[in-house]
Amino acid sequence: MEHYQSAVIGAGPGGLAAAVYGARRGLKTVIVERGQIGGTCLNQGCIPTKALLHAGSEGLSPAEGKSEADKTVELLRNGAADSLRRAKAVLVSSAASIPEPGHVVCADGTEFTADSIIIATGSQPSIPPIEGAHISEAVDSSRFLADFASLPARIAIIGGGVIGVEFAELCARCGRKVTVIEALPRILANMDREISQSIALNLRKEGVECCTGASVQNIAESGNGAVVTFTKNSQEKTVEADKVLIATGRRAVLPEIGFELKKERGALVTDRNCSTSVPGIYAVGDCTKGVQLAHKASADAVNCIRALCGEKPLYDTSLVPACVYTSPEAASVGIDADTARQLGYDAVVKKAMLTGNARTLISGSGRGFVKAVADAQTGAILGAQILADRASDMIDEFTAAIANKLTLDDLSHVIRPHPTYVEALNELFM
Repeated sequence: MEHYQSAVIGAGPGGLAAAVYGARRGLKTVIVERGQIGGTCLNQGCIPTKALLHAGSEGLSPAEGKSEADKTVELLRNGAADSLRRAKAVLVSSAASIPEPGHVVCADGTEFTADSIIIATGSQPSIPPIEGAHISEAVDSSRFLADFASLPARIAIIGGGVIGVEFAELCARCGRKVTVIEALPRILANMDREISQSIALNLRKEGVECCTGASVQNIAESGNGAVVTFTKNSQEKTVEADKVLIATGRRAVLPEIGFELKKERGALVTDRNCSTSVPGIYAVGDCTKGVQLAHKASADAVNCIRALCGEKPLYDTSLVPACVYTSPEAASVGIDADTARQLGYDAVVKKAMLTGNARTLISGSGRGFVKAVADAQTGAILGAQILADRASDMIDEFTAAIANKLTLDDLSHVIRPHPTYVEALNELFM
């Protein structure tokens, strides 16, 4: 039976990073994947949806956009496979189980032992117990994406989080009638309130109806489509749709494990080194308790491999930027002003509008802003919230600043190029 120093279960962002980084560090590594390399992010999530959003902005039809997205996904998937080959990590294409610590059994008959096993099996859509949620017209994000080339005229989206909002804008760009139904008082409820309100306004301008504070009662078949019944302000309402996208979050996926591991709400509990409750068993990414984002999974993986090599973690995974790829984009990192004050900080908020920013005017993206939250006593930056065309790129400056404990004054000395979105930070820090 073959023996490895590191065995990785799952080849999504976290698993790939663990296998490639580990193999490059000299660990004899095997990685097992039951589906396609790249996991949900590459095949049914981040990459194809962003490719479709770009295709929509270019005026391509859903079928044309899906074709272009598929090409991008294939290129990146081939690149990921090539990275594994160059790192000399062994790839096993099969499902895997862990009957006991240090022992992996694959469905194709492959069996091996390992000093350390890293579980990186990701997550899958979580479907709430709504009556009619499993009718053929109601689908999760993976199925919705797979069928995108034949996008129907009327779309109802249950869930106003990141997945729901991005699909809402995508479908609206394709000329479809879109209704978003969200149980909480506002869409993107976990983001800055001003960002949430601005994106809701932008969606309405694109013809998307956002029904917030709404509780879905049931989904029922109706002719060739479906009817979603919900209550809002104690009144019953209905929305007719050809397809219903259920975008109510994701839940951890775990392989078959022959022993107990500590979990919370179905996700594995890990420490800062990604260790689980059983020695020799590690976990990274969406299958663990916490933020479910691809870049967080990759950071977990690097920390995990460093722990296997006897080194300290490289990343502070409590500091994870979040992005929404609407138009304009939204991004945040750290904490907002309300949270800062709840934690006892004397918080100050610096804000710069982008209405006079040259690059914003050139692109015609309209209203945008940058906000930074800092400790009034020390000037240390605590968080930032951005609404701008390149918010997902701009947030990196704040992430680096917080990670390195920089102050507002530290960032005020930086010369930023013109004309760019990021030069709005000059006004912010002055």
